[in-house]
Amino acid sequence: MIIDNLREIFLDVNPGVDVSIFNENSRLVEDLKLDSLSQLMVCMKMEEEFNIHFEKFITFKTVSEVLDWLKTQGIKD
Repeated sequence: MIIDNLREIFLDVNPGVDVSIFNENSRLVEDLKLDSLSQLMVCMKMEEEFNIHFEKFITFKTVSEVLDWLKTQGIKD
């Protein structure tokens, strides 16, 4: 599932993140403690993992927003 792949990406970027709170409603900054550099790293890893390309930097607020955007790029569960 996409969310499982995302969980691994977030853990890779921020190994200290508490995976028990990782869900669609998790907020990237407040809950998962991602700063702007970490968010950029997540985007780069998503490009590799899902074979997509960001045309511009997108600021996501929640995991759900990331999932929704990936779906618009043709990524399916």
